[in-house]
Amino acid sequence: MRFPVSPAACCRALFGRAGPPPEGRFAGSGQEALTLALRGAAALAGAEPDAPVVVPDFICPTVPAAVRDAGLRPQVVPLDATAWFYELDGLEEALRGGTRLAVLVSYFGLSPLPPGPARGRARALLAEVDAVEDSAQAFGTEAPPWLPRSRFRIFSFGRGKSLPLVWGGLAQGLEGEAQAWLDAQPMHRGPGAVLASLLDLGLAQAQSALLHPAVFRFVLLPRSAASPHHPSGRRRPPLAWPATHYISAQGERLSREIETRRANALALHAGLQDLRGVTLPAPEAVAEGVALRLPVLFDDPTAGEDARARLIERGILRGPHDWHDYAGGSPTALSIARRLVTLPTWSGSERAGTAAVALLRERLGAHARD
Repeated sequence: MRFPVSPAACCRALFGRAGPPPEGRFAGSGQEALTLALRGAAALAGAEPDAPVVVPDFICPTVPAAVRDAGLRPQVVPLDATAWFYELDGLEEALRGGTRLAVLVSYFGLSPLPPGPARGRARALLAEVDAVEDSAQAFGTEAPPWLPRSRFRIFSFGRGKSLPLVWGGLAQGLEGEAQAWLDAQPMHRGPGAVLASLLDLGLAQAQSALLHPAVFRFVLLPRSAASPHHPSGRRRPPLAWPATHYISAQGERLSREIETRRANALALHAGLQDLRGVTLPAPEAVAEGVALRLPVLFDDPTAGEDARARLIERGILRGPHDWHDYAGGSPTALSIARRLVTLPTWSGSERAGTAAVALLRERLGAHARD
């Protein structure tokens, strides 16, 4: 489910030298980081208030909310979930009207551009578009920008993310002008931010202990413990030094987790790639990114719902696996939500992954490709 919290890293963060924190500006949540990045992209592009921003129709509701918080307008384009990128014809039509801002989403930590020949067309369509790379579901790696005019990249540290703090986000400038704009923005920590950050580390540590692979299948994970945390009535302050030092203390351990997750995702892919009735991400999309979960898209919605129910019943999947909150009312997105099943890739999930492959092969094995 998520990157385990290290007690040793917590101690290094609090009492030792954790190394320099990541470049960028910390925010109170991933949504606030995205709002900040969108404001910056709009300012650098000279965009008018209420300018359109291309966003996919199958997306976490915090993304269009961040667009509106930045004083901009979401322009929804259908998602092609076989490539986990915008439908290229729909994207071209949206950009024909002069839209010059877009959000580029790294779904489940996969690479955010389509594989194969479609990548060249996607880059050409977005060549003059100022992009914000939404890496809320990805690990904090120093990958180069995915597009020529990628201005900012954002990360989220909420529940279920790669670095599982209870709250927080990070916006990074991907080139000098964008970073200078970020540096010029005033950021005020509210009173009690350091105390909140210390409590956050403690809660993250407890969460990690409960979700340790040795006890994972015995833990009942309520929806409220796995869904994004949105404080009612007020925003969180930017992350204070204990949490930011913790993030910077993760270096080597995070690198090991990245390699493990990539290997686990590729192993799941190899075990399912010959089955008919499902669509997997392209192997290069898995290898280029780091899949927090491996998305499996069923051709038949009933088969997808049945597989999801059986995986949950056998304890292979835990927590919420209903994607209807991503659908936003679009028929295309609702279809994706019904057909989508995501499999675990975290370090220690290898047995669960093997069991998931066996169950899906049992259900679909008669339809294996020749």
